[in-house]
Amino acid sequence: MSLILGKDGFQKLMIGYPTVSDKYNVGPAVNAGPSDIYPGDAVFTLGGQDHGDYVGSADIAETSAADFAGFAVATNVNVPKTYPAPEGPVPFGAGQAFGLMQSGYIAVKVKAADYDDIYEGQKIELDANGLVGVSTGSGYDLEGYFTGVKEMHGAVAVAEIFIPFVKATYMGE
Repeated sequence: MSLILGKDGFQKLMIGYPTVSDKYNVGPAVNAGPSDIYPGDAVFTLGGQDHGDYVGSADIAETSAADFAGFAVATNVNVPKTYPAPEGPVPFGAGQAFGLMQSGYIAVKVKAADYDDIYEGQKIELDANGLVGVSTGSGYDLEGYFTGVKEMHGAVAVAEIFIPFVKATYMGE
């Protein structure tokens, strides 16, 4: 049985995937790059202008946590650029389209140091590097909260969060 479930058993949370299938809203987005965006990453509007171009936390120097737009949603059809495929999630490269979760329940990586402090109803914070953690008042508080569902994937802390809405976005002219 361990060959089927793996040595750590079956994990409930998959990073970047919505956790409640009918309770999330996703909009279209394009990675303005140059860095890759991975499923579950916090995504930001490019330079405060929301015209469908977004950057990930690696490019946050161009923006700020106040420009938070949502989280990149994992997809089952994102094909890797090399064969054999590298182990782990396939990122969305520069210029590539992806789904941007603007409200709902999703599993995301959290700061390992905050893992023991996560409980149901705890406020969510993005730090200066775009990392999700427990609100301390030193970062940007998101609308939403932790649901209390959490688990460790090896050394990576994963938790379920709920975002009721993200600020209004520009939908074009």
